[in-house]
Amino acid sequence: MSNRQNLSRFLVDTKMNSAKRILTMTAGAAVLAAGAACGGGGTFSFGGDSGLAASVWPKFGAGVRGTSTSPGSGAVGSILWSFTTGGPVESSPVIGVGGRVYVGSNDDKLYCLDQTTGGELWSFTTGDDVRGAAAVGSNGLVYFGSKDDTFYAVNQATGALMWSFLGGGDFVSSPNIGADGRVFVGCDDGNLYCFNGTTGAVIWAFNAGGSVKGCPAIGNTGTIYVGSSTDKIHAVDRTTGVELWSYTTGGDVDSSVAVADDETIFFGSEDQMMYAMNGLTGSVLWTYDTGQNIKSSPALSSFGRLYFGGDDMNVTALNSGSGALLWTYTTGEDIVSSPAISADGMVYVGSKDDSLYALDGATGNLDWSLASGGDIESSPSISAAGVIFVGSNDNN
Repeated sequence: MSNRQNLSRFLVDTKMNSAKRILTMTAGAAVLAAGAACGGGGTFSFGGDSGLAASVWPKFGAGVRGTSTSPGSGAVGSILWSFTTGGPVESSPVIGVGGRVYVGSNDDKLYCLDQTTGGELWSFTTGDDVRGAAAVGSNGLVYFGSKDDTFYAVNQATGALMWSFLGGGDFVSSPNIGADGRVFVGCDDGNLYCFNGTTGAVIWAFNAGGSVKGCPAIGNTGTIYVGSSTDKIHAVDRTTGVELWSYTTGGDVDSSVAVADDETIFFGSEDQMMYAMNGLTGSVLWTYDTGQNIKSSPALSSFGRLYFGGDDMNVTALNSGSGALLWTYTTGEDIVSSPAISADGMVYVGSKDDSLYALDGATGNLDWSLASGGDIESSPSISAAGVIFVGSNDNN
């Protein structure tokens, strides 16, 4: 069934209660900040990916914090299978349960594929390109958006439509799912939406003032972090949709956010900078200037390294604590694909030079590369068995 909501009630409620909520959240932030200062890094009570399916990569960036890490490893660069769609595959594959992989295509479809064989289990047709990644819920639903201005929830096993929502712009943002089953996704109509994952009812809508293309990250405190085309990064209360703070960069923030254990957040901007910020306060910890736009989303390793691509054609590795440059690896074209990190520290990323690269995370040395027949703008995912899934603009 279609689920069109009148948002005025939610916006009025937000305005009427904003003063009370801001006071409450300011006090809460002070307590959390004090706890982090005393604890030397902070241990937060919010947690878990329980709203996501019990998979190693059920959404863009793997878990709710978007760090793009997997317990799998061992990929050797040989093709196990390929599946041909009717258009470029800019969407990033996600891994569900029951041996399923979900990926969108610019042929207007979301596909469910057999993880082992690549065989099609089902497909769901929308009215336009499906460019964002899907998110697989623990409730048997998979969520995704389309450039037909609609956000969908379908049955994971059958592809049957459960509910849909018509927004005021394209849905190219990839969704995230909180531990309470709420679904968060951005839209080109300027809103970050929070849905009841079961019914599709809009719980709240935060207006960022411009397109929201990145995947919302959920921090350890439950705060939502997302960028917008107003050059800002926004911190939004997960429960109410009230903005806690925002910071203005010098360009659009299409990059998704990665959140560290201590609530440091990392993201890129089209002002050519990679940012590290304190998620509790919104203060900048460090910046790194690449000299070119950054649309690739960062991946954060447990070894204290941050990896990302950029329009400078480089994969860049920084010390996540200081922002110091560790290494760069130059590909043959711009990189909008976001890196994925395996358990053995390898970094996998696509380039618009048509290739997927496997780099040693410590040194940046090339282990192998694999050529496709088109730009790789899709971001790779890594299964528990160390199998990599990635789309290409060659329609595969």
